[in-house]
Amino acid sequence: MSQQATIKRYLLVLEKVKRGFYPSRQDLIDYLNDQGLKCSTRTFQRILESIRNEFGVEIKYNSHKQGYYIDQELSDDFEPFIRLLEMSQSANTIIETLSEGKDAMQFIHFDSSSLMQGIHYLKPLLRAIRDSLQIKIQYSYFYKEEERSFILNPEFLKEYMNRWYVVGHVDYTEGERVYALDRIKSVELLSDTFTKKLGAVGNYFDDIIGVNFSGEEVKKVVLSFSPHQGNYIRTLPLHHSQEIIVDNKDEFRISIRVKPNFELKQRIQMYGDQVKVIEPELF
Repeated sequence: MSQQATIKRYLLVLEKVKRGFYPSRQDLIDYLNDQGLKCSTRTFQRILESIRNEFGVEIKYNSHKQGYYIDQELSDDFEPFIRLLEMSQSANTIIETLSEGKDAMQFIHFDSSSLMQGIHYLKPLLRAIRDSLQIKIQYSYFYKEEERSFILNPEFLKEYMNRWYVVGHVDYTEGERVYALDRIKSVELLSDTFTKKLGAVGNYFDDIIGVNFSGEEVKKVVLSFSPHQGNYIRTLPLHHSQEIIVDNKDEFRISIRVKPNFELKQRIQMYGDQVKVIEPELF
């Protein structure tokens, strides 16, 4: 089984189970076969075991519903796992398209090649995070116009707006440090280990938009969008806590519960006169 086919099997099974209709084993096997991915009962069982053992996502059988479901309480890494599978599948699609020849390039436009800078550091950084290894990085700051080398204890990788960041702590300072991979000039894995301090990655980013930690408490933010802009906010929520308060021909109003930070203000400003901040007053 090729790696590409394996990823596609995982993604299709998770997408079908995620819909919440409790598909049976035979439903899922038939679904994979209909997609051109051969699947037997034994293969299906291996898929479930791999998703559970390798990625920590629990797909369980409900005897009352006679079908499968995702146990969200036991699957803390479900959303990041789905995101990685989707990214991998998208990359495979691009690779398949490019293999058709240079003529395919006339139909593809990339937003910016600069966003690809630094992604080759993902593999060594992930190893350092997994094994709790300190790293020595050389970093170029925007605001200082200089490069600096220092030791970082890396704990998370974070993707936001198509840019990757490494989040960690430095022994001689308090709190977290966030560094964009496209500003990193070099990474050296060291033999020294460290003790993680920042907790679970999911909990750490749950209450913010982006990567900057403002130190503020979680607040209720109420935003009123034009009906037209509301169509986009409805399908692409600003935050997982988003709740719709008003949805009519005059406005699309939502609330989110976040720690206000630079990225939130930046996102709001992007909408210009299509949005109005209702709450908090001094935001």
